[in-house]
Amino acid sequence: MSYYKTNAVYGRLELEEEHPFVWVSGNAWMLVYGDQNASPKALVLAFGSSWNIQKEVVRVSKKIAQKSGIPLFFVRFDDSVDEIEKVGFSQPGHKPIELTLDELKEEFAKTGLPVKSGHCGKSVNDATSSAYHNWQRASLGAIKVTDIDLVRLDDDSEPIEVLELKRSFYSLQDWKPYQDDFVNFNLLLSVCRQADIKMNIAYNVRETKPVFKDDASRFAIFSFSAPNSPDKTGLVSYADFLRGAY
Repeated sequence: MSYYKTNAVYGRLELEEEHPFVWVSGNAWMLVYGDQNASPKALVLAFGSSWNIQKEVVRVSKKIAQKSGIPLFFVRFDDSVDEIEKVGFSQPGHKPIELTLDELKEEFAKTGLPVKSGHCGKSVNDATSSAYHNWQRASLGAIKVTDIDLVRLDDDSEPIEVLELKRSFYSLQDWKPYQDDFVNFNLLLSVCRQADIKMNIAYNVRETKPVFKDDASRFAIFSFSAPNSPDKTGLVSYADFLRGAY
């Protein structure tokens, strides 16, 4: 099953001969796990067996983990079957091993994550969510989880900015970050601070009526440098977004 949902930002970047960004495409996710206080405990690159491994995604994941001091886990699951009971598991510098879902939960518990007690059982791949994500919701309890949407690299291929991508039907002038998202933003900010990386939010307009239109020609940019405190930087063109001129 394929769960990848693209957007206009990724679509435009894919047309560029060169660009300074890294993101995950295919059945894979760059995840941050935190406790109830949005304190980051683990970085996870979770991917289905069908994923065409992107070496640059792996490299950047390792670099963020190294710079932040947060442990990185690679979790591989079989996305060709209806149910999974085991996953492939590894950390940088270690050979992959096979773990049951209960053993995987114990690995996350070692980081200080407040996982649920009890037996995990099997997890199901369905039409809307991967078996890994279904297991994550059912077995990891009251943890906080957020994706890393987009990472900007400098001329030396070092990560210097993480961008949270948001889109809705509100105009660029009217939209502002939702308070319900602040917990996830705070979690991502903690990683960025520990890694000495900037965090920004990039918003573009996506309309579904009367016709679908995902417009990545202009963005509203918000800096997020302190918890619960988005600060609107301004409106920028796609060209300025590409150059980081904001």
